[in-house]
Amino acid sequence: MVRRRAWRWLGVVAAVAAALVLVVRPPRPRLLPPVARQPPLWRGAYHVHSTQSDGSGTPEAIAAAAAGASLDFVILTDHGDGTRTPAGPRIINGVLLIDAVEISTDDGHYVALDLPPVPYPLAGEGRAVAEDVRRLGGMGLIAHPDSLRSSLAWHDPSVAADGFEWINGDSTWRTASTAQLLVKLLAYPLNRAGTLAGLARYPAALFAERDQPARGPQLALAAVDAHARIGWQRSADPIDGGRTLSEFPSYRASFGTFGVVVPWLDGTPSGDARRDAVAVLAAIRHRVTWSAVFSMADPVWLSFDLIGPATMARPGRDADGEATVVVKSNGPAGASIRVLRNGHVYREAQASALSAPLPADEPGSVYRAELWLPARRGWPALPVAISAARGHNLPDVTETGAGYRVPGTGHLAPGATTTNASADDVDIRGWHVEHDPRSSGMLRPASPGTRGEATLRLAGGERVSQFSALVGVLAPPPAGATGLELELSASAAMRLSVQWREPRSGEGLRWRHSCYVDGTRRVVALPMNEFRPIRPATGRVPLDRIHALLLVMDTVNARPGDSRTVTVHAARWTAGR
Repeated sequence: MVRRRAWRWLGVVAAVAAALVLVVRPPRPRLLPPVARQPPLWRGAYHVHSTQSDGSGTPEAIAAAAAGASLDFVILTDHGDGTRTPAGPRIINGVLLIDAVEISTDDGHYVALDLPPVPYPLAGEGRAVAEDVRRLGGMGLIAHPDSLRSSLAWHDPSVAADGFEWINGDSTWRTASTAQLLVKLLAYPLNRAGTLAGLARYPAALFAERDQPARGPQLALAAVDAHARIGWQRSADPIDGGRTLSEFPSYRASFGTFGVVVPWLDGTPSGDARRDAVAVLAAIRHRVTWSAVFSMADPVWLSFDLIGPATMARPGRDADGEATVVVKSNGPAGASIRVLRNGHVYREAQASALSAPLPADEPGSVYRAELWLPARRGWPALPVAISAARGHNLPDVTETGAGYRVPGTGHLAPGATTTNASADDVDIRGWHVEHDPRSSGMLRPASPGTRGEATLRLAGGERVSQFSALVGVLAPPPAGATGLELELSASAAMRLSVQWREPRSGEGLRWRHSCYVDGTRRVVALPMNEFRPIRPATGRVPLDRIHALLLVMDTVNARPGDSRTVTVHAARWTAGR
């Protein structure tokens, strides 16, 4: 009797579980046939980790998984500081692999695409890393900017990046509630990619924040952030290491969720890895790619342009004056086109194409297009495709951070003026060198055209917080000073940490900024309100109490054993914004 009752209850539980699986199981992707004038499309995965950092798979295994998911390319973004020589583009199992790097900064993670060899480690403040990536010719994207975990979210909204991740697969499932995850996982064996994508939510607040005229038009990429590993704690960041309990979710499952689509507007793939990699990266750089949710429909075509009467109808162009919004897609019957302006819905139509005029005097705005399909049970509430942004009547975008000019050829940071005409109005009463016990530094004799000069050398071996600094002892600054202007050069390219110090016991209290320096004499403008406190310091720089200026080389942006000669040619206080 007891056994029969137990079997009956098991049958009820199994029936309920089966019914629940049928309810939560997402449908298979909808096949979208091509339409007239649709170019050949390549589907790819962006933001993938391998055994080069914290992923569980080798590049060969990743390529095999991508081939199984019918992808054409994968962009590997293993963690690093840019100094590792990237592997060249290669084709494995018919899949093009492209190397990139995910850089850890003080403000979050920053992905650099198409980055050439770098002269020093990229790290430190997010604005410094973004500036270095751009100066070196790479593309910079903010990774998982709206992550629910503070350690992964982006914390400096002022950084002028080339784009951001509007969705991140790893963050999506790691931050889901346990109840939500358990329910979804019932259907995981039946549709792995659809189940993972079903956890995602539309980031309306993120688009409202990032798509603003002051930022300019940006890429918005769908990032799988695939590691294929889970440890003891689901919420733990894979980069923290620890034991891998399971290769979950698998690379193949992640590759079926969402990704990046590249249109071949000029010809077809050549089969040559380097040529095809150049084409893929150029399409991303020129904002002619789009994100697509592969688990909903595939393949998805979405073309979005702003076309002016005096410009060629060429994809990827922004526009000024009178223009027309033109959106085309292979959306099926019932599909809708939605155009966003500055992150909010501007136009919407139930159609696979849309055209709308923009008056010449329209305020400067950022536009983006989305393709939505009729809702189906089990699908996430997401558009099936999101375009890169386009700009209309946009002003010049001003970047924050250290401003630069070569002496006599440029201007100070916006709104800044020198406090007086003197070229040496920072009263530096003496120079000396400070360093850790194993590193070294040597003052060099003053010469015409220099205020101070020193050779700084970091001790070799392991990184153990080596530093060497040229230190100037300061007289009180003039009233009204709001910034510092230094004319600097160095024996080789470097990122120099510029610090203020307030006298206290021990090392004192310090505030920091940084700037790029090389063999060219250049003027660096450093606003006081952009210096950040170094713990235990807090708040803004107390100008009335600082007593020293430190020009520091340390292992944030230098390798153990590195040596540089740093020269200060001039130092001026500035006043203004």
